[in-house]
Amino acid sequence: MISDKDLVISFISELELLSLPDLTPDSQKIVKGLLKSCSIIDINNSIKELSVNVRRQYKLKLPDSIIAATAHSIRLPLLTADKQFKTVDSIEVVLYQL
Repeated sequence: MISDKDLVISFISELELLSLPDLTPDSQKIVKGLLKSCSIIDINNSIKELSVNVRRQYKLKLPDSIIAATAHSIRLPLLTADKQFKTVDSIEVVLYQL
């Protein structure tokens, strides 16, 4: 699904991936390899403002509101397995089914 795509992720997703509690050294290498192929979007004032609005309106956790605001800010769809993002009507959400 993503093999031929340019991947763009929020810095929050980067932190979440790198801090997984059961990440083995081999898995960590795979995650870091994946992250090297991604463009990582850091927070800026626009994303901060959008995050506040998204969090208030959709009652998302703060990290999820930052991820949603990032997708909105860069005008790209959000690929996720988290169905809660479907409530955010200001972004295109592509649900990944495991």
